[in-house]
Amino acid sequence: MKRLFRNANIGLAVGAVVLIGGAILFHENDDAYSATTVAAFVIGMAVCFGLDIRAERKDSRRSP
Repeated sequence: MKRLFRNANIGLAVGAVVLIGGAILFHENDDAYSATTVAAFVIGMAVCFGLDIRAERKDSRRSP
């Protein structure tokens, strides 16, 4: 359970960094900012799920 929250927090942090970067780059363009918001969400979720899959593979490799 602890690993699940850790992976979720990492995904949230990566999404926030992408969102902040997009806000700095596209502060005048609403359409680009909206696309950056969607991209930040998708990237954050992908990082979270990717870390979960990696952890499952690592656990299955340890347990014979």
